[in-house]
Amino acid sequence: DSKTGTVKAVKVGKVKITVTAAKTSDFNAVSKAVTISVVPAATSTFKADNQAAGIMLTWKKVAGANAYIIYRGSTQIAAIKNGSTVTYTDKKANTNGTKYTYKIIASASSTGRSTLSKSVTTYRVARPAISTLTNSGAKKMTVKWGKNARASGYQIQYSTDKTFKTGNKSATISGASTVAKAITGLTKGKTYYVRIRTFKTAGSTKYFSAWSPVKNVKITK
Repeated sequence: DSKTGTVKAVKVGKVKITVTAAKTSDFNAVSKAVTISVVPAATSTFKADNQAAGIMLTWKKVAGANAYIIYRGSTQIAAIKNGSTVTYTDKKANTNGTKYTYKIIASASSTGRSTLSKSVTTYRVARPAISTLTNSGAKKMTVKWGKNARASGYQIQYSTDKTFKTGNKSATISGASTVAKAITGLTKGKTYYVRIRTFKTAGSTKYFSAWSPVKNVKITK
């Protein structure tokens, strides 16, 4: 900016900036050169989700970065030496019902590290397993699963599409103690595919576990 003297960096790297003052009646001409290291921008897109193996972190690639450093709380847990890698699974974040907070730094070997990203928080929520799935009555199935005492509730999803891409329906169960649900209004002769996940509510946010393995039942009654 010619008015303020502000210089905006356009990419990661080192840049030499020369400032020159013209000769006047009182002063000689003078110039000064400085070399600036432009570091990567802080990661702006950073998410954390429960998966079966742990908490999966995902982010958007940062221009000019060739490495990422991940922190859980104040502890560094990973240094990823590949700028194209945009996922990491924290397999040690495995305590059911526990809150975990993460930050990430983008780094360029030529110039240095970005500032810390904004923190992302999630709760580790263990995924449940369906213990039994039966055609328990006319156009009805009953789902039973194992209790998660640290949960706020459960969500069942069912469909006649085994890929769960179309026709999905769901049922939400509040509270950790309920471990069975009867679902009615089904179509005789159809096979239904069922999965379940746990959720924990903190404030106004629901944190979901990974989905359970899928089970299926044919409605013959």
